Amino acid sequence: MLTVLLTISGVVRVPTFPKDVRIVVKDSLRVVEDTFGVYNLLPILPDSMTYEDFKYLQLRIDYWDRMWSTLLPGYIHFITYDRTGGFISATVRLLGFAMMGYVMYFGVPRSIESLDPNTLRLNAGIFGVGMFLNFAGWVYDVVHGEYRLRDIQMRILYRYRRTFPYRRELDR
Repeated sequence: MLTVLLTISGVVRVPTFPKDVRIVVKDSLRVVEDTFGVYNLLPILPDSMTYEDFKYLQLRIDYWDRMWSTLLPGYIHFITYDRTGGFISATVRLLGFAMMGYVMYFGVPRSIESLDPNTLRLNAGIFGVGMFLNFAGWVYDVVHGEYRLRDIQMRILYRYRRTFPYRRELDR
């Protein structure tokens, strides 16, 4: 109802494209210039580029993604569409968490009489291995995920730049 009232009163109008538009191709950007000098930069995409390739080119991994990967096992691989790497990282990290949890729950002696130095050493070793697995899974997630994303992006750029029509006279 509100939309109908705003349309009737003239507040909402259909957007129109200006008639005197000039398109200039410069440095692989399409610049649309209207009469007011407002520029809208649109990247030139090859006709053969798929949406999947475009999604990979738009992905960026920043510090927030790395922070979330410390809490969520396999996060970097999952946001870069690599389910296998995400499941590997998540499995290794969850195994490390399980080992650490086992030692914390079952390995802690309940009384002074049950203290045994050999058992404490074994539990400390299991806890250390669990910490190592957790850290190794996180490093694998971040380093391998970023490497894989950059490799895919470079392959896509290489494939489409080889087929991009380039004319020398546009440089002048």
